This record gives sequence, C-alpha cells and structure tokens, in this order.
Amino acid sequence: IAQPSLSPVSPDGIINAAEAQNLVLSGTSEVGSKVTLTWNGVTYTNGSGANDIQLDADGVWTLAVLAANVPTGTGTSNLTLSAVDAAGNVSTALIQAIAYDRGAPTVTVTDNVAGTNPKSACEKLSARLAR
Repeated sequence: IAQPSLSPVSPDGIINAAEAQNLVLSGTSEVGSKVTLTWNGVTYTNGSGANDIQLDADGVWTLAVLAANVPTGTGTSNLTLSAVDAAGNVSTALIQAIAYDRGAPTVTVTDNVAGTNPKSACEKLSARLAR
C-alpha cells in the first residue's frame, strides 16, 4: 500500500490562532483503506463521527481538528499518518513536522532617546501646548 499524503496545513505552512479555530487537514490514501493520523497526543481514524477521518470514494481524506487539539504556543509538533488496506498491508508512516504559532504577539516599548524621562517629556509637551 502506498504511503498516504498530507496536503499543506495552511497557506504559509504555519498554523496561526485563527486557522486553529477551523483547522481541516486533508490528503490522499488508497481507496477503502483505514487511515490513522496521530498529532498532539490524539489519534484519529476513519469513521462516521464528526471528529473522525472522512475518506471519500476517490481516496481523498479530510479531518476537522478541534481547536482544543491544536498545540498552543509556538513551535512544531510531529504528525504521523499511515494507512492499512483491506488485505492488512500497512503503509510506510508519513511523519511531518507541523509548525504552529498560536501565541500572543510580544510588544516591547523602548525609550530610544537616551537620558530622557518619558513622563517628564510628556509633561513638558503638555505645558507647551497649554500656553
């Protein structure tokens, strides 16, 4: 059985916070095979449930991943994908590092004028405007 495939997880290859809310993974596998995907400690297989892998008659599989099952923070997490055909033959596993960036942006405010006190500068500007 051929190794199943995984389509790009997002346009830029990094799952952001917005994409994690409605993440759908997809790819291809042999028609009629049992597809197993493991990511972030959760294992998914073919089935009829809302959180199961759906495999159509053309061998295209899809999986809607709950936002709670997408890693948080920033980093990479390995996804493992394999398939078993009707005869019991097991594919070579596909192991793919999935990048995610669900962390809040970091903002740093720096006083770029050496030796100034921002509060004093604001007070001085306020005094000048009041004249």
